[in-house]
Amino acid sequence: MRKSKLDKLIEKNSEKREPDYSLLEKAKEELRERNARKNRIRKFNRKNLAKVLVPLCCVIIVIVVAVILFVLR
Repeated sequence: MRKSKLDKLIEKNSEKREPDYSLLEKAKEELRERNARKNRIRKFNRKNLAKVLVPLCCVIIVIVVAVILFVLR
């Protein structure tokens, strides 16, 4: 007796397969990288902006005052 294509397909798909751990590890690593990128974007807020802008403004003020004093002499 010959098996039908459907019976062969059912038999083939019912076999237990070993899990592919390399795919799982790649997916976990990609998820970690994606979360890290999101966290870096979220961490850029006003506090971090202030850490950059305050010293920059101070330097600009010092330069402007120095130029004004140099011109007034």
